[in-house]
Parts: sequence; structure tokens; C-alpha cells
Amino acid sequence: MTNALHQALNSFAEEGREYLNLIDSDFHANGFLPDPEPLKGLCTEYFDNLLGNRAYKPEARGSLTARRAISRYYEHQGVAVDPEHLLLTASSSEAYSLLFTQIAEPGNRVLLPLPGYPLFEELAGYAGLEPDFYPLDPDCGWQPELDVLESLIQPTTRFIIIISPNNPTGSLVSKESLTALYAICQNWNIFLIIDEVFRPFVQAGTLPSLDSRALRGFVSPGVPKLPGSTADPEDQGGTSTPGQFIINGISKLCASPDLKLSWIWHHNIPEVLAHGLELANDTYLNCNSLSQHLLPELLNQAMDPAGVTERIAGVLRENHHSLLTALESRPDIRTGLEGVESEDSKELLAGGIHRILIIDWLNPESDEALALFLLEKFGVLVHPGYLYGIDEWGAVVLSLLKEPGVFSRGLERLVQGLANWRQEQ
Repeated sequence: MTNALHQALNSFAEEGREYLNLIDSDFHANGFLPDPEPLKGLCTEYFDNLLGNRAYKPEARGSLTARRAISRYYEHQGVAVDPEHLLLTASSSEAYSLLFTQIAEPGNRVLLPLPGYPLFEELAGYAGLEPDFYPLDPDCGWQPELDVLESLIQPTTRFIIIISPNNPTGSLVSKESLTALYAICQNWNIFLIIDEVFRPFVQAGTLPSLDSRALRGFVSPGVPKLPGSTADPEDQGGTSTPGQFIINGISKLCASPDLKLSWIWHHNIPEVLAHGLELANDTYLNCNSLSQHLLPELLNQAMDPAGVTERIAGVLRENHHSLLTALESRPDIRTGLEGVESEDSKELLAGGIHRILIIDWLNPESDEALALFLLEKFGVLVHPGYLYGIDEWGAVVLSLLKEPGVFSRGLERLVQGLANWRQEQ
């Protein structure tokens, strides 16, 4: 949150003024919670056992029961995941930190998408990595500009990160882009990190499969050069092909950010790197045993067509449609997702919980002033685009998570506010 917006919101609170929060991404505040009753029973069982039979049996990868539950969740989607290739962490941030510190060295570089979420740059900095930013093209459905991406690769580049569905663009990486990224990683011996925390929330289109069998079609098993090694990867018993790390968790999937459980699914990495990750995870063991105990039930609810995950997805789909409808008569305002279709469904490729509104007539340097105007004059809160690294276009960012009736009212205020701003300039 910027200082100016923060001060304005403080003034609203002090004066008791109300506003519609169209950037709100708090699942719980918006009424999305897993069914508590089965979880209460599991908590009782857990604490009865804990107090009556104290036994500390930590596992470096995380509870096997929990990892098997994750495998069943992926199997439900037609994806085969070996529980031995899963590593439980307390958050996706911790997952990134493990990868950044164990598979790279300070001074190595990481390629991040732009627009993007500021957290990734901070995590890279904490690990001593240098971020570079590859652009996402709004004229091509926010797909990565692959030529630019490849031109940014340096000898010390260790990772390429893709987020699909992306935050905040809402774009899904296309099969074509994913195939090209695998090839780039293979050519340059770079690890690919795929962040799929918003995977359940696909409003339209088909998410490219991340099945390990499909991955083998793009990359062959091998051993990449290890950090600091001067040896040729071929001398280590394999090819120069690096592997992939897929990050997910229950924060979005199960509307449970407070329970602090995420995971890394690693594919096609040498045993020495897998062992190093396990050793590092075993050093801290931050993922608590209660969350692991609850995980099978949480994932069962995530697979339930009437569960919290599908309820969230339904609201996002409805609000996504409402947004597109509201912008049909406004060619000067676009999401960057217009007209992008999947090969199979001929539907818009869109997902996640945020949307960028690119406003053709807005000076990029005025996006914060516009956000303040919308809040003060029309009582609707959005974020200025620059918070997400958007500086080529005038833009604001909003969330699709609100109750549809509230979202529709907020959209009406937003569209009217944009019209008034333009008239006054």
C-alpha cells in the first residue's frame, strides 16, 4: 500500500466513512472458509493424542500421510505425483527461500515476470539473488516475451519463474509458451520454477498440464551443473538438462493462509539436490504437525464440487464475466486478456483473483492520483498499477473476490469514476 493511499484510508477510518474495497483478496473476510465441522473433529483427535501420547517424529519431507494426500489431489486432476518428490513447507515464501538458498549462490540471478507481485523480488533479495524482469505482453494475452526473456539470460542466471495463473495479470501460460520455456531452460541449463498457487481458479480456458509424464516429453533426465561447480555436467553422470520445481499450497486452494502449509514438487533433479533440500527443510521443520494432520480433509474439501474451492471459483467466474461485460463498450480500457483463446475450448485464457485495467488515456505517472480520486470521490478502492511494476501504461489493479452484488456496485462506481476523471483532466 502506498503512503498516500494508506493515509487516505486512515482518514476514512477516523471519519467513519465507508468505501467498496475492490482490491480485497482476503478469503476469510469475504466469507470463504473450509467446512469447520470435520476439521473440529480432527483437531480434537489431534490434541487428545498429543496430550495423551506425546511423541515427536518429524519427517524431513513432511508427513507421508500428508504427502500422499497431495498426490491424491493431483491424481484427481489426472496428474501423477510421487509423494517422494514432495517437500512440505510452511508457506510458498519458505519454498522459494529454500530453492533460492540451496540451489543458487549469492550473486546468482533469477528471471521474474513483469507485471508481477513485489514479494518475489523481496525473497530473491533476502537470498542474495539479483532479479531480472522479463515482460509479459498485454497485446498477446500477457504471455511472456520470449525473445526478451532469453536476451536477459546471463551466465549466473539460475532460475526462471513463471506464475500460472499469473498475479496480477490473470493470464495462464499457454502450451506454446510453456514448451518454449522448457527449451530455453534446456539450452541454458536453468531451473524452471512454476508457481501454481492460483491453479484452481481458472475462469476460462485450459491450464497446460504439469504432469510429470508430459514434462518428460520436453526434458530428459539428467544432472545439471551444481552451484559453484566448474565440472562439465556430463562428467556428473547426466546431461545438462535442468529440472523443474512446482510450488503450491493450501493458502488459496483451501482458503487457509493461516494454517501455513505449502509444498514443492520437484521433478527431474539430481539426488544430491533433492537431499540438500530435504536437509535444509529438516533443519527448520517449520510446517506444523496440526496443519499436516488436517491436510487430507482440507484437500478432500478442495476436490468436492460443493466445497470452498469451487465456491471461490464460482464467484471469480461470475465477477470475471461482469468485468468483461462492463468493459464491452469501453475500448479505451482493457484487461490484456481480450480475444485470447485456448486451442481446445475456444475460451478466454484467464484465471487467478486479480485483473489489470490498462487505461489508454491515463498517464502512467498519474495512476496513484487516479486511485486517490476514485477513493475520495467515488468511495471505491483499487491499486495503482505501479505497485506491480506497471510503468509503461496507465493502469489500476482490482480483485475479483468480492461477493458478486458488491463487486457489481463497485464496478459501476469505478466506471463512472474513470469517466469523471477523464472529463476533469
